[in-house]
Amino acid sequence: MNPIKTKSKMKKTMKKFLSMAALALVGAVMTGCSSDDDSIISNPQQPENKSNVVTLTTTVSLDGSATTRALADDGTKTFAENDQIAVIYKNTSDETVKAVSEQLTNGDLINGGESAYFTVTLENPAKDAAIRYIYPASMAKATVATDATIDDAGTVDFTNLNSQDGTLGTLGSTYDLCTFDAATWGGDNLPTGTLENQLAILAITLKDNAATPNDLTSSITGMTIFDGTNTYAVTGHDTDNKIYVAIQPTDHADIDVTATDGTKSY
Repeated sequence: MNPIKTKSKMKKTMKKFLSMAALALVGAVMTGCSSDDDSIISNPQQPENKSNVVTLTTTVSLDGSATTRALADDGTKTFAENDQIAVIYKNTSDETVKAVSEQLTNGDLINGGESAYFTVTLENPAKDAAIRYIYPASMAKATVATDATIDDAGTVDFTNLNSQDGTLGTLGSTYDLCTFDAATWGGDNLPTGTLENQLAILAITLKDNAATPNDLTSSITGMTIFDGTNTYAVTGHDTDNKIYVAIQPTDHADIDVTATDGTKSY
């Protein structure tokens, strides 16, 4: 079987303050004078800087107009219990910071999971600066540099896509990247937002080139997709005998697919 090539164009509160206040110091009773005592009196301990730690809740929705999101095999996508978003924001020292929201509970889901209430704790946030939501949180970089620009290059870990298991469930919960960006908060509360899809989702069926093609998908133990820039290795398939893969959008790329059943290579 010749390598499969496909030309594609893929478009592409509750507010809680926690003050780090210094505990009151109990003065020792001094029975005499010394140079050490003088240093304590003339150089009293400075109070700690106070941090503004806030826990906020915001409403986040999925892009209902998109047809490429895939948690269910009919193309629909909803939030689920235990889902989290990563929030990338600037603090008052102009540093880029990452925070991960609390896991969703059933009570956080709205309209059957099309939207949800996410709660996240931030420290010294700069509300007049850019902010980004990344879903799922696992697609955010593990460590975001303090000088990082709040964009894909600075906040998203696309290397997570390099190895996938071919199942819809794992793709939907781990890889199906979408983001929301705002130039500023627009007020004291976290902005509400609709997440936009950033990846193309492939549902692949592999067949041989016989006169009456045979479906090989269920026998495939490994598959590699190469778009000329990025390589995606897939190790399995779903129970519906399709291989689901999330890839970065391309522009008129030739996509090469190679596969093996452990004995034969295609």
